Amino acid sequence: MAALVVCFDGADSHCHSNNGGSALSSSTNEGSARKLRRLREKAAEERLIELEQVRRRIATDLHDDIGSSLSQVYLLSEVVRQRVGPDDSEVHRAAGR
Repeated sequence: MAALVVCFDGADSHCHSNNGGSALSSSTNEGSARKLRRLREKAAEERLIELEQVRRRIATDLHDDIGSSLSQVYLLSEVVRQRVGPDDSEVHRAAGR
């Protein structure tokens, strides 16, 4: 009959079995504890990978959006520069020239 193992805070040192002894005292329970620890570590690694993928996607989106906005500002400023003559003092004054 298998022992019921209860871990209070996820740490193997705080696990107890329903047969009154330590859950880690038998080799079967030690193997189960190691397997559980590996599963938790794998889940944590997978979560970190997912977070990194989200971070990269956000960074790429920001890069693309900012690049597009800067290109638009450049093109619009070129249109204004071409439409404004060198003797339009009011526009030059507003532009800080």
